[in-house]
Amino acid sequence: MTLRSRAAVAARGLGKMRMRMGRVTIARRTRQSGRGEPAAYRAGHRVCTKKNVPLYRSHPRVHIRPILAFVTGLAVGLLLDAASPWPMWASSAGRRVWTSVAIIVVGIALFVWAIQTLRRAGTGVMLHRSTSAIVESGPYGWSRNPQYVACALLICGGACLANSLWPIVLLPLVLAVVHYGTVRPEESYMIRKFGARYVDYQRRVRRWL
Repeated sequence: MTLRSRAAVAARGLGKMRMRMGRVTIARRTRQSGRGEPAAYRAGHRVCTKKNVPLYRSHPRVHIRPILAFVTGLAVGLLLDAASPWPMWASSAGRRVWTSVAIIVVGIALFVWAIQTLRRAGTGVMLHRSTSAIVESGPYGWSRNPQYVACALLICGGACLANSLWPIVLLPLVLAVVHYGTVRPEESYMIRKFGARYVDYQRRVRRWL
C-alpha cells in the first residue's frame, strides 16, 4: 500500500470517528436536555411545530408585526388628512394639546407597564422569542393584549394632536389586521403550548378590554 493510500484510509477512519463522537454528544445532550426545559414542557407538552422544533423553543408564527400595523395606520391617516383635512374638533388648540398629551402619556405608561410585567415574569417580550409562562399579573389581569391597547391609545392621542379624524376612522381596520394577523396566531400558539391553562385564562380575561 502506497503512502497516499494509507493517508486516504486514515482520513476516512478519522472522519468516521468524528461522526461517532458527534452522535454520542448529541445523544448525551438529548438525555440531559430535560433538566433545563420549562415546566410546561416537562409536564408533557412535547408538541413540535411543522419544522420539528420543540414547542418550548418555538415562537408564535404571526403574519404581521403589530407595531408596523399601528404605525402604518397612523401614517396613512395623516397622509389622508394632508390631502383632505378632516378636523376632529374646533376647540382651542391649548385644550386639544393637553388632551392629546394626556392620552399619549397613558398609552406610553400602559405599554411600558405591559413590557415590564413580561420581563419580570421571565418570558419572551418580542414575538420571535419563546413564551415560557402565562402572565396574569399587572395589566394582563384585565386584558390579554394590553400592549396593543396601548398602541391604539397612542394612535388616538396622535390623531387628537394632529386634529384629524382620519387615524380614528382607520383604527378599526388596523385593529382587525392586528387581530387576524397577530392576536389569533398568538392565541393558537399559546393554546398548543399551555393547553387548558390558557383556555381558562381566556375565559377569565378579555382579549382587549
